[in-house]
Amino acid sequence: MSQGERAFTRQSAIDGFPRIDRYFPECRIAAIEACSRFLFGVEDFGKLYGRHTFRYVKPPGPITFRDNGVELDLEIHREPLPRTELDSLMRDVYGIRNELVRFVDFQEYRLFCIDSIASGVPVVTNFDLGFIKQRREYGKLKSAHAIVLVGYDAERRQLRVGEQMLGDTVVDFEDFERCFEHRVASDGSMYLEGRARRDARA
Repeated sequence: MSQGERAFTRQSAIDGFPRIDRYFPECRIAAIEACSRFLFGVEDFGKLYGRHTFRYVKPPGPITFRDNGVELDLEIHREPLPRTELDSLMRDVYGIRNELVRFVDFQEYRLFCIDSIASGVPVVTNFDLGFIKQRREYGKLKSAHAIVLVGYDAERRQLRVGEQMLGDTVVDFEDFERCFEHRVASDGSMYLEGRARRDARA
C-alpha cells in the first residue's frame, strides 16, 4: 500500500493556505501566487499582472452621449504572454518551479495528488468549472480552469481546494473523477502544473 493509499484513509489538510485573489486576470497565475504566499509568506500581488499589456480598440460608429456620461463601448484587451516567458516569470517572481505532469490513468493521478497533500505540498491542477458544485457553471458550461488541491476528507469523500472566486471550497470525489475523465476525453490527458515547491526567488 502506497503512502497515498494510507493517507487517504484519514483526513488531511494543508493549514494556513491563503485565499486565491479573485481579481487576478488569470486563474492559473492566481493559484501560483497563492502557493507562493503559502510557501514564502510574502505578498507579491501585481508583479505578473503588471507584465500584461492593455490596448483600447475603438468600436465602429460615433461616440454616444447620455445624461450621466459618455458611452464609449470600449474593449479592453490583454495580450497573452508566451508560455516560456510566463513560466520564467513564475520562477523569478514567485519562486514556484513549474513542472507540467500529464496523466491518463485516474488512479495514478489521484495517488500523486494525495501523496503531495499528505506531504504538505499544495498541487496546482488543471480542472473544469463544470465540475465545481458551488459554481453556477456546474453541470452546464465546460471550461478549463486551474485550482489548488490543499486537503481531503475520506469520510465525506471530498477534496478541499482553493478556487479563484470561491476561495476555500470542496470538490466531491465523484466530480473529481468525472472531471478527470472529461479532460482525458477532450484533451487526451489531465495535466498538473506540478507540486508547488520552493525555488530560488529573485
